[in-house]
Amino acid sequence: MAIVGGQYQGYHIQRWMRLVGSGAHGKIDASVPLKQVSRMTKSDGYDELLLPKTKHLALHREILMSYLTNLNDLQEELKAILTKIAINNTVVVMTVNKGQSELLLNWYCSAKSRGFDTSNVLLFPTDQFSKDLADGLGLATVYDEKLMHLIPSEEAARYGDNTFGMIMMAKVSS
Repeated sequence: MAIVGGQYQGYHIQRWMRLVGSGAHGKIDASVPLKQVSRMTKSDGYDELLLPKTKHLALHREILMSYLTNLNDLQEELKAILTKIAINNTVVVMTVNKGQSELLLNWYCSAKSRGFDTSNVLLFPTDQFSKDLADGLGLATVYDEKLMHLIPSEEAARYGDNTFGMIMMAKVSS
């Protein structure tokens, strides 16, 4: 590892290795010059950061197009909700899927038992089960059928193949 100066306001520790190849084919070779490597490169030269596959990039593109097509409607819906639930101009934003529903329920019960106000929580559920649970708890939700069919229901197999947070990109204009 080396701390390298010259980066304006950069305090990054950079990793350098004598590496031949990349990804799953990276191997350490003491005869080659040092080169900068990612944080995910293991000491044997294997880079654990696997880039998304083409099919996942296409899915992300489809989701982004659907999102941009519906952006104005989403902004109007969000503006109405945020105006109604904001406390001192503050909103707590969360997202949840069915696999995390028990965590949501645990968080909610814990917050209520400690006297926390959850009326300014805005939840972005990624499936109908989570939306029904959140509605039953009295939490404000944003669940858009036009986007939900694009959100995968299974867990991610590798970095970049999951679009779990894609529905949270809407920004309400002030």
